[in-house]
Amino acid sequence: MAIRNRQDATGSPEAETETAFWLAISRVPYIGPARIERLLQTFGSLSTAWTAPAEALRVALESRSLSELLSARSRMDPAAELERLHRLGIRAVQPGHPNYPRLLAEISGRPSLLY
Repeated sequence: MAIRNRQDATGSPEAETETAFWLAISRVPYIGPARIERLLQTFGSLSTAWTAPAEALRVALESRSLSELLSARSRMDPAAELERLHRLGIRAVQPGHPNYPRLLAEISGRPSLLY
């Protein structure tokens, strides 16, 4: 699988923002590594996928996953989820993040997030 979401090593606000969306989407039932890859291929980033209209999401997700994602968007704030982790002293990294293990990023079905 190609890594589509490259982030710089500076911990920029943009990188943190994208991590928040990886965290949020990874918590959606029926959306795992393969569907995340489809979202990345379709939208280029998970932040774009998170805000995409339902009709656009149908290109990458089947009805059950789409329904769960739309439901999660109405009840989950990605930035608040990431802040909650930070308050607990927990950091998350996703494929494309400079701290994500390079060899792990190259395997099929890689974990969406490491804590």
